[in-house]
Amino acid sequence: NIKKTCWNISILSILLLLLLLLLLLLLLLLLLLLLLLLLLLLLRTTTTSSSSSSSSSSSTTAQVSVAGCSHKCCVSSYRLAPENLFPKGLDDCVKTIKYFMKHAASFGADAQRIAVAGDSSGGNLAAAVALRLRNEKMKPKLKMQILIYPVLQAFDFNTPSYQEHACDPYLDRSWMIAFWMWYGYGNMPTSMLPILMSSEHSTAAAKATYGKYVDRSVLAADIQARYDPSNVVVNGNATIWKHLQPIVTNEYFSPLLAKTDVLRDEGTMYIARLRAAGVKVEHAHYQALHALVDNLSIPFASNAVNVMVDYLKANM
Repeated sequence: NIKKTCWNISILSILLLLLLLLLLLLLLLLLLLLLLLLLLLLLRTTTTSSSSSSSSSSSTTAQVSVAGCSHKCCVSSYRLAPENLFPKGLDDCVKTIKYFMKHAASFGADAQRIAVAGDSSGGNLAAAVALRLRNEKMKPKLKMQILIYPVLQAFDFNTPSYQEHACDPYLDRSWMIAFWMWYGYGNMPTSMLPILMSSEHSTAAAKATYGKYVDRSVLAADIQARYDPSNVVVNGNATIWKHLQPIVTNEYFSPLLAKTDVLRDEGTMYIARLRAAGVKVEHAHYQALHALVDNLSIPFASNAVNVMVDYLKANM
């Protein structure tokens, strides 16, 4: 009986131990799940910030600096959207660059050799800063601008790339539309999303006027072939356009729509216009995700940054 009792106790102890191990395993899995959710939330927040003019491009500037560029780097803080609407963030960037150019010598920099740079929404700000300084006839002129996957227009959300990557898991079309609306207007009713996706927000007359700046004909033939006009509304809502038009067509909000040849076309369109205006352009295209330069551990990301650094060294 004593042996039987001891045996039963041993079995019970083993079962309790197994139960304890199972509970620990469940707790560990729960902890891993919480960490995964936190990581996803962090990634979503980062995407939101970097793409909606809600944070600076300081990380990109730092990446270029760390990669070996010996130039001085000035990173501008600016008021963030949606709490601060366009053009407040841009005004802050313009104020910063003007101050830096005026006091370049005190920073150990050459006022004749200053460039502006940015990625994503920062590319929008860099292009808008260059346009503002050009229109204000700021002297000395900027030496160059470096735009990395820049966001340049909020007029047409049916370009081939918008259609092709409409449901991209990292940065889809609906998020981009929301970012634009937060930057320019502070909020957007959900009912507006399908209207903007179908281009119903702009009238036929507006499409005739501004559509030529978002020129698909300069794209490669295989990319043009991917364009699907079936879901595009030609005769849009005049009331909605009247509300959106003052900001959407502002050349500092959408540099792609600038009336000058220097700043007109998004991506490849932008490059084509720059070259037509006699501007020297160096173009490097990578088949990669948005926010490419945020992770230099990826070989082609570090290569992309090195290309920028080499261009700066050779041309500044």
